[in-house]
Amino acid sequence: LKGVVPPAGPDAYSIVAITTMSRGFIAATNSSDFLIYEVASRPSASDGPSEQSVSGGAGYQMCKRFSIEMAPMHLSMSPTEEQLVCTSSDGNIGTVTFSNLEEGSGEAPFELLCMGFHEGAITGLDVCATQPLVVTSGEDKTVRIWNYLDKRC
Repeated sequence: LKGVVPPAGPDAYSIVAITTMSRGFIAATNSSDFLIYEVASRPSASDGPSEQSVSGGAGYQMCKRFSIEMAPMHLSMSPTEEQLVCTSSDGNIGTVTFSNLEEGSGEAPFELLCMGFHEGAITGLDVCATQPLVVTSGEDKTVRIWNYLDKRC
């Protein structure tokens, strides 16, 4: 164990999905909040401990928080790290484009990619490293390939 991320405030919710990015990771909560943690610059001893930093020397700090209007189930980051792909338990897929995300906190511009093409929950998600494709698996025992730029299956 390298470190522990403390809850993001006194009213913290459970983490339901997590994905990595080059500068850190993104965690999604059961309240549809997304917490972006990035490598923290090393504070001087006089700065004292940061409430949102990871204990144990791992060196991550929550730098941004946003929410969307969909309960997240799975997350995956595009290879360019410009888009976050998110699935929900009702079979929807959407993206958040980081260049459209305002500084600080608030509601993120969420774009629905596809609605309900799986019958039941989406059980798995991944993004292709070389093409704008998302692969999903579902309780309906199918695997689907989505183009997240053209927004089609």
